[in-house]
Parts: sequence; C-alpha cells; structure tokens
Amino acid sequence: MEDIKSDKEMINSMEKSNSSKSNNKDVSVVICTKNSEDTIEEVLKSVVRNNPLEIIVVDADSSDNTRILSKKYVSKILIDPGKGLAIARNIGLKEIKGKYTIFIGSDNVIGSKTIIRLKNYMNKYTYVGIAALTRLKNRNRNYFTHSLDMRWKLRFFEGPREVIGTPYIFKTDILKKYQFDPVMSWSDDSDLGAKLSKDGYKLGYSNVICWEIGFESLKSILYRFRMYGKSDYEYYHKYSYNWKLKRKIRSFLHPFIVEFMEPLIKLKSFKKLYYFPFFFFITFYRYKGYIGFAIRRGTEKSN
Repeated sequence: MEDIKSDKEMINSMEKSNSSKSNNKDVSVVICTKNSEDTIEEVLKSVVRNNPLEIIVVDADSSDNTRILSKKYVSKILIDPGKGLAIARNIGLKEIKGKYTIFIGSDNVIGSKTIIRLKNYMNKYTYVGIAALTRLKNRNRNYFTHSLDMRWKLRFFEGPREVIGTPYIFKTDILKKYQFDPVMSWSDDSDLGAKLSKDGYKLGYSNVICWEIGFESLKSILYRFRMYGKSDYEYYHKYSYNWKLKRKIRSFLHPFIVEFMEPLIKLKSFKKLYYFPFFFFITFYRYKGYIGFAIRRGTEKSN
C-alpha cells in the first residue's frame, strides 16, 4: 500500500482537475431509510451536488416525514418491508440503471466530489468495491460522539479489507451477481465481503472522507453495538458449520480484539484512561447482542 499513500496528492489534485468535468452519469445512488427526517434532507442535498445518474430512496415505511422530505431530491422512492438492510438494498439494486452503485447511509453527508473520487480511486487500484472513511460531524458533541469518532479513526483507514461498510461504491454487475443475503439482516456487508473474497475480488477503504451527522447518546450507542452483536451471530451461524475449532474461537474473540484490545493498544497512555469505559461497554454490548440473539434463535427452534 506504499504506492497508494504516495499518490495521495495526485488523488487530492484530481478533485480540482475534475471540478468542471466530473461525470457521474454512470452512477446510481441508493439510500435506505427509516424515520430519518432529522438527517435525510442534508444527506440528499450533498448527494445531489455530486450529480449522479439517479438517486433512489428505499424506505422502511417511515412514520415520520422522511418520504415527504425526500421527494424533491430523488428519482424514485421504493418501500421495503422493514425486515433488514439486506432486503432493502436488494430492492434498490433491482431498480438501478448505472454502471456503478453507491450505497449511502441516511446519516452520511458527502463532499461535492466524493463520488467521482471514489470511482476514480476504485478503478485506479482495481477494486470492485471501495468505501469512504467515516468521521463524525455531530452538532452536539459529547463523550459518546468523541469516543465513536475515535473508534472510526482507529479501526478504519486506507487500504485493502475483506469487509467494507457504507458509504461504498461497487461495480453494479458485481452487486447484481452476488446480491445481499436477505437472511443476513445486520451482517449483509460481512457476508458480501466473504463471498467476494472467496472468489478473489478486492475490496478496500479509500482516503476519501465522509461525515456521519446526528446526535449520539448512550442509548443509541448501545443499540448500535447490540446490533453489531446480532451481525456477529448471523455470520457465525451461516459459516461456522465447516470451520475448524481454531477458526470458531477466532470468530468469537473478534469483537474483543477489534473493539477493545487493538484500539487501546494504539492509544497513548493518557487517552487509554479516557476511552477505556467506552471501548469496554461497546465490547460488552456487542457480546450481549451476540448471546441474546443466539438464545432467541435457540428458543424459536425449540418452539
């Protein structure tokens, strides 16, 4: 990855050189939403500035003004049954027309040249999918906001990965070939990455930054990581049947390693004390989600 790092200036200058000739008319944008009225308009405005071929909102039957606020910015609004992100993404995927597809979260604000930069980066380094680096841009910063932003910085940085998260851009033919597994309601990205990696495709993170907006509270943080625990369980449940014991142990230890051990190792001593409670609790709640959904699945089977 040394050659990628040495080309950062070239990629940054690309933004300026393409400022008057950026062409995203081969890119479809899909945004999956549910009760996103606090953020969706700002997100859509940022996407419109990138001038894509089309913008599709897939909404999980929001009870707020999400669809009303979206209408003037998008090509079409589709309704999904609210049974998981994988199903919602597949609904959007069926409708897109572009050579490239970018999935953007309903709380992700992107720069005016983000899409062209991601597309150029992906093609230059022969990835089939590339993600932006997420950073928090909350209006009301607090301990949870600072800590979550630090997690993003410590865990996600430029380079190849087996799994990437939104916002990301893919070649549409790849996504349509592999699809998102509807059973993997919270682990669709991990599952997609596993399938692509098995077939020799390259994924990675670029050096392009996007912003996650909104307000983080203890409640929202704990919900997020409990759902990440559900993702861990879904992935384990699908793939572990042909794993050896060593691989199963590595999978179970994964949350502890990536959410607790590695971040604290990277931090300087005085910051370790500040961020320790945060990394401890998100790790705990990720395992709580894992165990809770495993118990629920077992109960459903027994009934």
